[in-house]
Amino acid sequence: MAGSKCNTCPAGFYSQAGASECSDCPDDTYSSAGAGSCTQCPTGKGCGSRSTSINQCIDKCPDGKVYTNGRCQNCPAGTYSNNNMCSDCPAGTISNPGSNKCTPCPGGSVPSPNGQTCTTCPRNTFSNGDNCSPCPAGSTSNPGSSSCGPQPSRRAQPVLGLSCASGQQKCKINAGRGSYECIDTLFTLDACGGCPPIEGEESDGPSGRDCSEIPNVNEVRCTQGSCEIKSCRCLHWQKFYHTHISC
Repeated sequence: MAGSKCNTCPAGFYSQAGASECSDCPDDTYSSAGAGSCTQCPTGKGCGSRSTSINQCIDKCPDGKVYTNGRCQNCPAGTYSNNNMCSDCPAGTISNPGSNKCTPCPGGSVPSPNGQTCTTCPRNTFSNGDNCSPCPAGSTSNPGSSSCGPQPSRRAQPVLGLSCASGQQKCKINAGRGSYECIDTLFTLDACGGCPPIEGEESDGPSGRDCSEIPNVNEVRCTQGSCEIKSCRCLHWQKFYHTHISC
């Protein structure tokens, strides 16, 4: 209203009695000129804001798409939609264009900049969900790890002598025929519970486990020859199967 003169709101807008200005009709509604309220589109149909006719009401966009510039368009990679809005995927997850949900990256990997693929974390880093972080001083990791552990035993250095110290196990290594190393298999992260397996050879006893390679693990340690998970990556939970723990 300008002075004592009332102006008619244009189509796509509305104004209630006594209002001083016109308001936009929100999404999924429309109005003709001079409307005091906006009319809802029929069930199952929608339209953009400021729509002026029922003819602009079309079938609602399916999940993964949003109504933009007069048509349904895919939400971009790294986002999702299930309520007619594109939302960013949570940390550590990815999506393809037009997705209605996001998918977690495997343990030891993080979303690529394109939001559509996962990238494996390099050696001596670990995945914290959304980034590859350097291992703390004195620890290490293999490529694609979700956690870091103590510096592993040196796989190329043979044992000097025929026996190991108390509490250590004599294990074969890949440094030539007859080479061995001494490993504390009760507390070594990458040889937990036994000697590391040698490719192409049968083990003389129980093979050790690399605790850092447990899928979706965040913090883990080797305690008394068993992998002990302290925490799992976001979106995963600890599950107990008999005497084994996994994420």
